[in-house]
Amino acid sequence: MPASHVIEVADRQVCTTITGVVTFDEVLQQIAALRADPKFNPDFFEIVDLSGTTDVRLGYDEFKRIEKLDPFSAKSKRAIVVPTNPAVFGVSRMYHLIQNEDPKIKIFRTDKEARTWLNSR
Repeated sequence: MPASHVIEVADRQVCTTITGVVTFDEVLQQIAALRADPKFNPDFFEIVDLSGTTDVRLGYDEFKRIEKLDPFSAKSKRAIVVPTNPAVFGVSRMYHLIQNEDPKIKIFRTDKEARTWLNSR
Protein backbone atom coordinates (compact mmCIF):
# COMPACT_ATOMS: atom_id res chain seq x y z
CA MET A 1 0.00 0.00 0.00
CA PRO A 2 1.83 3.05 -1.10
CA ALA A 3 0.35 5.90 0.91
CA SER A 4 1.23 9.55 0.76
CA HIS A 5 -0.21 12.76 2.06
CA VAL A 6 -0.09 16.43 1.16
CA ILE A 7 -0.98 19.03 3.75
CA GLU A 8 -2.66 22.14 2.38
CA VAL A 9 -2.15 24.50 5.33
CA ALA A 10 -4.04 27.42 3.76
CA ASP A 11 -7.08 25.17 3.17
CA ARG A 12 -6.62 23.38 6.51
CA GLN A 13 -6.80 20.04 4.72
CA VAL A 14 -4.80 16.83 4.51
CA CYS A 15 -5.03 14.98 1.21
CA THR A 16 -4.13 11.32 1.68
CA THR A 17 -3.77 9.00 -1.31
CA ILE A 18 -3.67 5.24 -0.87
CA THR A 19 -3.04 2.78 -3.69
CA GLY A 20 -2.70 -0.97 -3.99
CA VAL A 21 -3.45 -3.31 -1.09
CA VAL A 22 -4.15 -1.69 2.30
CA THR A 23 -2.65 -3.49 5.31
CA PHE A 24 -2.70 -2.70 9.02
CA ASP A 25 1.07 -2.14 9.27
CA GLU A 26 1.02 0.32 6.39
CA VAL A 27 -1.89 2.23 7.93
CA LEU A 28 0.16 2.53 11.13
CA GLN A 29 3.10 3.85 9.08
CA GLN A 30 0.86 6.46 7.46
CA ILE A 31 -0.49 7.57 10.84
CA ALA A 32 3.10 7.92 12.12
CA ALA A 33 4.07 9.92 9.03
CA LEU A 34 1.16 12.31 9.58
CA ARG A 35 2.00 12.80 13.25
CA ALA A 36 5.65 13.48 12.35
CA ASP A 37 4.83 16.08 9.69
CA PRO A 38 5.42 19.53 11.21
CA LYS A 39 2.58 21.00 9.11
CA PHE A 40 0.03 18.54 10.50
CA ASN A 41 -2.74 19.90 12.69
CA PRO A 42 -5.23 17.41 14.19
CA ASP A 43 -8.08 19.86 13.57
CA PHE A 44 -7.50 19.91 9.80
CA PHE A 45 -10.01 18.14 7.58
CA GLU A 46 -8.94 15.10 5.56
CA ILE A 47 -9.80 13.74 2.15
CA VAL A 48 -8.73 10.13 1.61
CA ASP A 49 -8.48 9.08 -2.03
CA LEU A 50 -8.90 5.31 -2.36
CA SER A 51 -9.44 5.36 -6.13
CA GLY A 52 -6.20 3.42 -6.68
CA THR A 53 -6.85 0.90 -3.91
CA THR A 54 -7.31 -2.68 -5.08
CA ASP A 55 -7.96 -4.43 -1.75
CA VAL A 56 -8.30 -3.64 1.95
CA ARG A 57 -6.98 -6.33 4.28
CA LEU A 58 -8.36 -4.94 7.50
CA GLY A 59 -10.98 -6.46 9.72
CA TYR A 60 -13.05 -5.26 12.62
CA ASP A 61 -10.24 -5.66 15.20
CA GLU A 62 -7.78 -3.67 13.09
CA PHE A 63 -10.32 -0.90 12.54
CA LYS A 64 -10.94 -0.68 16.30
CA ARG A 65 -7.18 -0.40 16.91
CA ILE A 66 -6.86 2.27 14.20
CA GLU A 67 -9.74 4.18 15.80
CA LYS A 68 -7.71 4.50 19.03
CA LEU A 69 -4.65 5.76 17.12
CA ASP A 70 -6.51 8.22 14.91
CA PRO A 71 -4.39 11.39 14.72
CA PHE A 72 -7.34 13.65 13.89
CA SER A 73 -9.44 15.47 16.49
CA ALA A 74 -13.18 15.08 17.06
CA LYS A 75 -13.65 18.41 15.24
CA SER A 76 -12.09 17.14 12.03
CA LYS A 77 -14.25 16.22 9.04
CA ARG A 78 -13.12 13.23 6.94
CA ALA A 79 -14.15 12.53 3.35
CA ILE A 80 -13.36 9.14 1.84
CA VAL A 81 -13.41 8.87 -1.96
CA VAL A 82 -14.09 5.43 -3.45
CA PRO A 83 -15.12 5.88 -7.08
CA THR A 84 -15.66 2.36 -8.41
CA ASN A 85 -14.33 -0.62 -6.44
CA PRO A 86 -17.32 -2.23 -4.65
CA ALA A 87 -15.14 -4.21 -2.22
CA VAL A 88 -13.19 -1.12 -1.14
CA PHE A 89 -16.46 0.81 -0.87
CA GLY A 90 -17.88 -1.94 1.37
CA VAL A 91 -14.86 -1.92 3.66
CA SER A 92 -15.00 1.89 3.83
CA ARG A 93 -18.64 1.61 4.80
CA MET A 94 -17.69 -0.89 7.53
CA TYR A 95 -15.16 1.65 8.89
CA HIS A 96 -17.91 4.29 8.93
CA LEU A 97 -20.25 1.94 10.79
CA ILE A 98 -17.55 1.18 13.37
CA GLN A 99 -17.33 4.95 13.89
CA ASN A 100 -21.07 4.85 14.73
CA GLU A 101 -21.81 6.53 11.41
CA ASP A 102 -20.09 9.67 12.67
CA PRO A 103 -21.57 12.61 10.72
CA LYS A 104 -18.07 14.04 10.37
CA ILE A 105 -17.08 11.06 8.19
CA LYS A 106 -18.67 10.62 4.76
CA ILE A 107 -18.00 8.36 1.79
CA PHE A 108 -18.18 9.79 -1.73
CA ARG A 109 -17.86 8.51 -5.29
CA THR A 110 -16.08 11.63 -6.61
CA ASP A 111 -13.37 13.94 -5.40
CA LYS A 112 -15.51 16.93 -6.34
CA GLU A 113 -18.40 15.81 -4.09
CA ALA A 114 -15.96 15.16 -1.23
CA ARG A 115 -14.30 18.58 -1.53
CA THR A 116 -17.66 20.35 -1.76
CA TRP A 117 -18.78 18.69 1.47
CA LEU A 118 -15.48 19.40 3.27
CA ASN A 119 -15.55 23.04 2.21
CA SER A 120 -19.13 23.48 3.47
CA ARG A 121 -17.65 23.79 6.97
